[in-house]
Amino acid sequence: MLVTPKNSIAGNESKLQQYAVKIIDKSNMTKNFNEQKLHDEIIVMYKISHPSLVRIYNLYNENDKIYLIMEYVKDGEFFDFISQKKKLSEYETRIVFKQLFDAIKYLHDHRIAHRDLKPENILMSNAAKLEVKISDFGLSKLLGPEHSLMKTLCGTRLYVAPEVIARTPNRSYGRAVDMWSLGVILYVCLCGNLPFAEELGPPGLLDQIRIGRYKFHSPAWDNISDNAKDLIKGLLTVNVNNRLTVSQALAHPFMQVKKIYIYYLMLYSYHFTIYYHI
Repeated sequence: MLVTPKNSIAGNESKLQQYAVKIIDKSNMTKNFNEQKLHDEIIVMYKISHPSLVRIYNLYNENDKIYLIMEYVKDGEFFDFISQKKKLSEYETRIVFKQLFDAIKYLHDHRIAHRDLKPENILMSNAAKLEVKISDFGLSKLLGPEHSLMKTLCGTRLYVAPEVIARTPNRSYGRAVDMWSLGVILYVCLCGNLPFAEELGPPGLLDQIRIGRYKFHSPAWDNISDNAKDLIKGLLTVNVNNRLTVSQALAHPFMQVKKIYIYYLMLYSYHFTIYYHI
């Protein structure tokens, strides 16, 4: 749902600001999981303030519905964007992933794990400039300093980390799950296919993920750089202690191209002036 309430008036010219409205029907909510899930989402979204993360501006709690007034992102889902393009160049991928890594670093620095990163939860604020924003914090969890591991089985199967689906009653995991999901998205961006899928078995999808079984198939990967493949390997590492952190991913050679930093700095200098008062 899209609304355009009046934001401000300068002289005789009215300025309108568009917002998105997320409507939650209380009749579909249980007393435990969904209400807690909504509570977590609102806490997370109120706390965040980053140019590559969708913001929430207000909340209206009515008798039968809850209305979340959110930032409007105009160019649709990254899923549709990548589906139409089939795949991205390495240069385009760097532009997108500089924003994604920066946004996830911001979340992780604030002890927040997204837990459901996938192309459908990345929105295009400006497709022509490859500007993206991470959305849908419905599965996010604020991690207190004494609660650094999460035990809920969640996330989308194609992008879920192996520790989330581990066959153990003592399953636990942390923010590293986001890095695995970004590794899957990075793989998709560069070749247009998923690294894990039922049709690639045996073994089945979940077992492929558990053991980290994937390949750089020819001819799709023939012209992709070794640095790109190495970054994917670092992200799609089953052992969480060896998986790249977001800071390590940002420092990876694949991301170290001067023109991408110049482009990104020009693209975001205005936003960072607002958010970080540089």
